[in-house]
Amino acid sequence: MNDRKRIDLLSRYLDDGLSADQEQALSAMLKSDEQARELFYHLSMQHALLHRLARTTASLPPGVEQDAVTAPDNARAARGRSPDAARSRTGAARTRIVRFPKRRSWRITAIAAALILAFGMMLNRQWDRLIGRDTAGRRPSVVELVGPASVQRGANRFSLTTGTMLRAGDQIVCAGAQSRLALGYADGTRIAVLGAGAVRLLPQPGRRLFLETGVLEAQIAPQPSVRPVILSTSHADVEVLGTQFALSATEQKTLLDLRTGRLRIACKRSGESIVLNAGSSAQIAKTIAVSASPLIRRRPGHITRHGPVLLYCFDEGSGTTVRDSSGVGPPLDLQIQDPQRTRWLPGGGLAVAGNTAIRSAGPALKLTRACKESNALSVEAWIKPVGPQMDGPARILTVSQGASARNFTLAQGGGAYYLRVQVSAVPPPSFNLCGGLGHIRPGLNHVVATRDGSGMCRLYVNGEQRKVGLEPHLFPAPEDLVHDRLEAPGTFSGWDERYPLMLANELNSADRNRSWRGEYHRVALYSRALSAEEVARNYRAGPTARSAARHAGVPD
Repeated sequence: MNDRKRIDLLSRYLDDGLSADQEQALSAMLKSDEQARELFYHLSMQHALLHRLARTTASLPPGVEQDAVTAPDNARAARGRSPDAARSRTGAARTRIVRFPKRRSWRITAIAAALILAFGMMLNRQWDRLIGRDTAGRRPSVVELVGPASVQRGANRFSLTTGTMLRAGDQIVCAGAQSRLALGYADGTRIAVLGAGAVRLLPQPGRRLFLETGVLEAQIAPQPSVRPVILSTSHADVEVLGTQFALSATEQKTLLDLRTGRLRIACKRSGESIVLNAGSSAQIAKTIAVSASPLIRRRPGHITRHGPVLLYCFDEGSGTTVRDSSGVGPPLDLQIQDPQRTRWLPGGGLAVAGNTAIRSAGPALKLTRACKESNALSVEAWIKPVGPQMDGPARILTVSQGASARNFTLAQGGGAYYLRVQVSAVPPPSFNLCGGLGHIRPGLNHVVATRDGSGMCRLYVNGEQRKVGLEPHLFPAPEDLVHDRLEAPGTFSGWDERYPLMLANELNSADRNRSWRGEYHRVALYSRALSAEEVARNYRAGPTARSAARHAGVPD
């Protein structure tokens, strides 16, 4: 029902002018339209108060002189008119004329005018809400837009542009992994949707948004305690009085990183709530209650942080998607291209039994850009190889276009692990390091390869730093691996931002003889070099540790 029909029905009801059909239409509208019910309530209350005001001002207040209240005959005699003439003019058998004392009349007039003005302003505010006028600055507008975005408003869908005003009930949909849409409010509050995602402006009073999926960053101006900003997901409600934070929602869980201020987050499943302080985080899922752990700080305006830029826990249990659960920027999920050659493991993990590939649909852009900025990298993997010997060498994971064009690769072959990384001071395709010979054991292996900002590369296997050397033409021998570290000089400036992330194989079909076989239990990629202490701590924590601090390699 449009605004004009809604206003017409409410006005006719207040004037007692509804027909039977209109009464039915009004009843149906109030049952289905929450905004109309709220407006109906306020208008009815104000209508009743105005009638009460009219009755009050018509009655005689205490102390008012009544010497001018006369009978009809006395009035006719004073004016020298006949009774018939007087009745024709007054239309009433009696007339009461109230004359207030001169000293009090201005006070009563002022009070009545003030009350009428106040009620008029209240009615005008309700009208503004109904027709969409934003006199209080509660409605957001689009202040920044990168990539395609649209809004669903009732039965209509239209594209968004910078400056578009939004209203309660709108569903905003952003498409594209690199999209960015920022909503701005009059008080300086700014809420941004990063990458592909969907958010709805809820019709409840105040500022309430529901993040259906995607990543949201918010900078909330100080709010009145009685009207906080409330951001919701399917798992949690976040009540905000003024702070900066990032919120990420998927079907499995909700992640919250709090940067400044304080807020309360509540788990919808358990009903438990927790107050978070600046520098902390929380994770809420369908199967766990609220938990908090130290936040891994990020530099404002950048997605690089101390925690993993990409994180895969392989806990989906079914399907063909391996989800990025890092909570950093747009998620980079992976797709299993040959599901019949893989198997989800009870309790977590993915087994690869044949020649297949697990790859991202788009480029690994957020990782590539973060590493190019820091000139540092850590590749961490909890894996269970089918054996120490593999040909290729076999690709555990790689960001590349093929066997001879890569940003970096972690591989296994000849009883050792390999880190191949493209740097500006080494001719293409890459600087090649290998190590860990003799340390690939049956069962789970924890493998970490790092390259710090100064160019130094190190390799850790099962919590300990291992000897490394330059990759030989054939399989390495112990005498080839005599260094604690090796320098890969130069920068990552030549990294190609178009390359996807691949697990278990190379991208091109011509290079599909580099397949890795075994089990994946956790993969984390960082835009910094983990220290030896952090690697040892992560090894002790194990592959199933859920603490964000352990994922990030910082103290609990």
